[in-house]
Amino acid sequence: IARCAINSKRMNCTVAGERILIVEDEQDLAEPLKMGLVEEGYIAEIALDGQTAIRRLADDWDLVILDLMLPDMSGESILNFLKLD
Repeated sequence: IARCAINSKRMNCTVAGERILIVEDEQDLAEPLKMGLVEEGYIAEIALDGQTAIRRLADDWDLVILDLMLPDMSGESILNFLKLD
């Protein structure tokens, strides 16, 4: 949850440590995304394949950023797993 305040005609927002799982097999894309999210105050982690994502989804996440074309399983399969959970 972001908390925002307006000071001197400027809005400042802080993030209360939301957890984001990035499911992306291309580390060159995942790492900069993670770094940007962490800089903004989020807790971000990366799963580089579908099997790791399935294991990590047992944890509590506020948001999942999901690549639909993973090498070991489709992102749609992971979505179906989430629907069953």
